[in-house]
Amino acid sequence: TTVLLNTPTIFMRYGEAAGTTAFDSSGNGNNGTYNGGVTLGATGAIPTDSDKGATFDGVNDTVSSPSIALYYTSFSVGMWIKPAAAPPATQDVFSAFSAFVTDQAFYIRLNSNGSITVDFYNDSYTTGTGKITFGTAYQFLVVTYDVVLDLLTIYVNGLQVGQASIGYFASTANPTITWGGFPAAG
Repeated sequence: TTVLLNTPTIFMRYGEAAGTTAFDSSGNGNNGTYNGGVTLGATGAIPTDSDKGATFDGVNDTVSSPSIALYYTSFSVGMWIKPAAAPPATQDVFSAFSAFVTDQAFYIRLNSNGSITVDFYNDSYTTGTGKITFGTAYQFLVVTYDVVLDLLTIYVNGLQVGQASIGYFASTANPTITWGGFPAAG
């Protein structure tokens, strides 16, 4: 696929029909573990693709992945999302956590007003409202960070919806990676 041409470190398709392992399609062996009762075998985001997807409940369903080096480097995180309803406040959809110290945790959050927050723990940026819609439509969310330019860029369905300089993910240890997640603290 096109994604594999970019040599991703982790490429989770969530196409498993059963089991607790989320297989990494990158060829790097960074398989994850389904937690909390993720529903497998859901209709996928791309109508012309026969691969299935997974449904997360927004309460405690996650996929935990092996630690990867994200600190002091450029990276991209992309995901198809289909949020059924607005969260009460905020909802983590991705996190890379090392410690609750400035620039030691990285979160991508959906907010109840449809904005998106990217947070390097105490260095954050939030887009304008209405960038994510809630209901029945899939949306492709991508967050890129260029460490040389110190530039964070957020895209939804290929359109840039935000850009900022917010510092960098400065963890000195490989973070714990979590896809999906718990409602954020606020």
